[in-house]
Amino acid sequence: MNYLFSLNKPASARQSTYLLFTLLLFTFSHLVSAQKSNDTLCDLTARQNFIKQAEELGLDVKSVVSEKIKSQCPVSISAIKSVVKPSDKELSQYQVEVAADLSRGNHEQNEYLLAAKREQDITPQLKWEMSAKWSKLEKFEKDEKDEKDESEVFEVFQLDSQVTYQKQNNPKLIAFLDLTALKDDFIGLEREASVTLGGGYALWGNRYHASCDVLKYSLGIGNKQRKLVNVNRVSQKTISHKLSFKYAVNKDVCVNAKHISQNIIGDSEQNSNLTSLMIEFSLMTQLALKAGYQRKEDRGAAIGFKSTDENLHIGLKWQF
Repeated sequence: MNYLFSLNKPASARQSTYLLFTLLLFTFSHLVSAQKSNDTLCDLTARQNFIKQAEELGLDVKSVVSEKIKSQCPVSISAIKSVVKPSDKELSQYQVEVAADLSRGNHEQNEYLLAAKREQDITPQLKWEMSAKWSKLEKFEKDEKDEKDESEVFEVFQLDSQVTYQKQNNPKLIAFLDLTALKDDFIGLEREASVTLGGGYALWGNRYHASCDVLKYSLGIGNKQRKLVNVNRVSQKTISHKLSFKYAVNKDVCVNAKHISQNIIGDSEQNSNLTSLMIEFSLMTQLALKAGYQRKEDRGAAIGFKSTDENLHIGLKWQF
């Protein structure tokens, strides 16, 4: 016959069972103090099994277990690392790029480019990107001595801000809002401001924002205000398409092919296109060599200005 230690009378089967679990819990608490890393109650799965077995016998030991866990199983950095997956990158990233396209053979022009970008994860789903790009194009003619005779200088400045929202539990699907300001002397564009709203999807690859190994497409609708040389400002509604393919040849080389098309609703003669092929070679953790070809066409160029520009850039990208 069973007796309770505190009372001089027979114990019921329920009381005896509760006493047994109390003794087991007492034993576990001593194990926690002696060897926290291997303790049963500090292990989530084992702790859940322990509580489940108690409930099957009609006992509620959650509050007792909770108190013991708080006092005997403090949270540690090693415990956090074991259950929390580290982020693929820091909350903020910065990029600086310098490049040039120098004269060669019959290619009588020099072009210099400076670009900077900041990327920030505001939340796990919300991403903000800010970029600025400046380029200077010098076109010239050579005299009989193969020296520069006359030259023209064109500057391009572009400022872009984009916010993207990634669908929860689906990093392949995003929505975006893009704001752009542009000045392009080459096509006679004094100023342009545009806003575009749309969405994108990674057709191949695990994430839309993957640094490489991804095929993605985006579609957006928007409006832009444009002022050309000797022409009044106009407002145009646009539909934009962007297709980008990035492929990792190996761990140090990534190839990026991209095509962007902006169609003017109701006036296809004003459409613009950009096609590029870039290769990036990683030299070290934060430094990469970039080389690529780019072709821009803007059919809405001002009268007397060229609508197409091609260049071959070679430069360095620094990321930190």
